[in-house]
Amino acid sequence: MPIITGRHDGRRLLLDVALVNATFSQASSFEHVDPSAAVFSEPVTALIDTGASSTSVAPAVARRLGLRPTGKCDVMTANGVRRAKTYHFRIAVLAPPQSELGGFFALPNPITGTELNSDGFTFDILLGMDAVSQGDLVIRRNGEFSFEV
Repeated sequence: MPIITGRHDGRRLLLDVALVNATFSQASSFEHVDPSAAVFSEPVTALIDTGASSTSVAPAVARRLGLRPTGKCDVMTANGVRRAKTYHFRIAVLAPPQSELGGFFALPNPITGTELNSDGFTFDILLGMDAVSQGDLVIRRNGEFSFEV
């Protein structure tokens, strides 16, 4: 299983990911993503939020990548309940350039994510526990993290 490593600043943990077609099939628990098989392959910045149960995508990113809404649902946020569009996709984690792994590795299960109320955020995707729990996340106090997919 590939292990993605990086650094965090003690407040935020950011990770480069891609959104992949939800029907992308894989032969094992992880799969190196062939960009020609991925409908959505542009790298975007994700904030890992272990306090969020589900993954959310910024509206501008959804438009830019051509995601099509699959419905709507109520979302509980710190500011109360709001109605949001839903999207169906898979998350692929990007190995850092210095890594020998190279490329993207798709998480095993598709995600039904929601539209992110992204006013003022500096990230494109909020990665919730529906995605994080598909791997093993280790956050170290020395500023390092690893995510095994």
